[in-house]
Amino acid sequence: MIKSHLLNQIIQPLAFAPIAFALFSGIGFTFGSTEAQTSEEKPLTGVINRKTLDGKHFPWMAAGRATAKAEFAQHPSETAQVRTALSQTDVEVYFGSWCGDSQEHVPPFLALVNAPKSLKLIALDRHKTFPGFVNSAKIERLPTFIFRRNGNEIGRITETPTKSILEDTLAILK
Repeated sequence: MIKSHLLNQIIQPLAFAPIAFALFSGIGFTFGSTEAQTSEEKPLTGVINRKTLDGKHFPWMAAGRATAKAEFAQHPSETAQVRTALSQTDVEVYFGSWCGDSQEHVPPFLALVNAPKSLKLIALDRHKTFPGFVNSAKIERLPTFIFRRNGNEIGRITETPTKSILEDTLAILK
């Protein structure tokens, strides 16, 4: 009797461990759903163009750009300096469509960037990869903005800007 009671005390909590893990780790369960996968369930991956992010699957993009444009209007001199310097700079943006930091910082950056010398948007999955991707830039956190001149890296913003997208980009480009 004592053995079975002790056994129940050990086994019973273990039966609920997967459910507790799912609840506290952000994993959800869906029962009987026939809805199509959202962009968060199947992340955008690969080298993409800006228009891809303007679609209905990425509402955070339009909202973030609108907020950023209002901020940049309050700092016209700094915004103009960044845009001028970007015309001579290659930019690579590594991000995840599923990533909260990417959803927060990529829209303002794209609102700031009018016409860089070149802009490369690379969408990565939760493992920070996609088929055929070679991590030569050593991407560890998302988003990562890499700025290059004449093929040489002059700076990067990783995950979260120190001050703001505008101020950090200006500091790199000076």
